[in-house]
Amino acid sequence: MREHRVAAFFDTLFVVVLSTLPLLGRLIQIFFSDGDASFDSLFKSGEFFLFSIGLLSSSYLVFNHFKIKKSDWNSRLSICTLLMMVITTFCYNMLSSTNLPNLNRVKLLSIIIFIMSIIAFYYSQIINSRNTPDIGAQRQGEQEVIENALN
Repeated sequence: MREHRVAAFFDTLFVVVLSTLPLLGRLIQIFFSDGDASFDSLFKSGEFFLFSIGLLSSSYLVFNHFKIKKSDWNSRLSICTLLMMVITTFCYNMLSSTNLPNLNRVKLLSIIIFIMSIIAFYYSQIINSRNTPDIGAQRQGEQEVIENALN
């Protein structure tokens, strides 16, 4: 089980780094600018909400794929993830339509949602990398045992 968590960690790290490459470009721009750009611009543009939506949508697909029935834990996770996606989209829409957003609230909400989306994505990668039993091979073995017993 430990190797699944390690694989999920590296998969998550890889996807998060590649997904946030535009952020790296903006950080380099801020670093080399003469003060025209600041870290606040990263939050004002809503980039963290967009990064979160990308991770949450991938998580939703995994949770929804691996659910067995409506009362399954993965089904509840897919509903929670879908709800988080709606909230994040709502936050992004409100941010883009507001002329003077409260930057402290935007920063806090962006960071919280981004961290929660990374956690959800990590857990979805754990579920995705688990070994599933080969039901076909099990049934074949049972069928051979029955055939041998009948012969």
